[in-house]
Amino acid sequence: MQKNNGLKIATCPACGLLCDDVAVDSATGKLDNGHCEKSAKFFAAGFGANADASVKGKKVALDAATQAAAEILKNSHQPLFAGLGTEVNGMRAIIDLAKKSNATLNNTLSMQNMGYQTTTMTEVKNRADVILAIGTDIISSTPRFFEKLVWNQESLFNKPTPEVIFLGGAESQAIKAATAPDGKKPTVIDVEKSYLPEVVNVLNALLNSKNPIHKKSGDETIAGVSLETLKNLVEKLQKAQYGVVVWSASSLKAIPQAELVTQSIIKFINELNETNRVAGLPLNSGDGDTTVNNTSTWVTGYPTRSRFVNGAPS
Repeated sequence: MQKNNGLKIATCPACGLLCDDVAVDSATGKLDNGHCEKSAKFFAAGFGANADASVKGKKVALDAATQAAAEILKNSHQPLFAGLGTEVNGMRAIIDLAKKSNATLNNTLSMQNMGYQTTTMTEVKNRADVILAIGTDIISSTPRFFEKLVWNQESLFNKPTPEVIFLGGAESQAIKAATAPDGKKPTVIDVEKSYLPEVVNVLNALLNSKNPIHKKSGDETIAGVSLETLKNLVEKLQKAQYGVVVWSASSLKAIPQAELVTQSIIKFINELNETNRVAGLPLNSGDGDTTVNNTSTWVTGYPTRSRFVNGAPS
């Protein structure tokens, strides 16, 4: 839609929120309103020069980098394509290249091994009454998440004001975004990310009525968090009308065995669903990661974490 001042209202694809109130100058890519820093960077890149390219750590022209990559692939026996920050057409091109070079594509292991019980952002907007974020501040992946989905004025149902809980700490900017219009702040349970595997495993133990504390130790804390705090967290999710557990693979990647953390979160959600309604919301781990996985499935019949041999996926 064209505005009188020459700006156009556009939908921003920089994250999964797909905000449709972004005013863009079609000549420069600069934004006027309804945007965040992630959105501004996305549109600026679209109207700017090609992204920096490098070979062996040295910046080079894009043509030179492309030629160098072609030579590497030509001499490779089993290349690996990872990262894949692209959209549908870009992923189609990558698959074509993988067929020609017998490449292996990166993976989303937990989803393939265990499956997900997930929800959508629309369901969060209309139903969620308890939101638990594990190891992520949420706004790093989806900057306007709380504005658009949590503190929204309209919903299909008369949901209560959601309670927001951060497990793994949160910076002031995230706390501000997660503060309700009536001034109620989110609950922040400070845990170093390296201890999240231990804490999530304890949540699973408590959910199964097991005592994770060694009787002789006398220490009623896990990674600096009281056992009572974690018990209360489990009880809140058990009593929620529509609980949502949020995580982001990119926020967990610095943790050793991060894939196992994700699997523990998925197990926690699955078991909560045996007696209550709780859903997961995995946020994008990087630009286009979900699109990449889905496109691979549409085109080849296989999600990523596949290898091409003689042009066929396996």
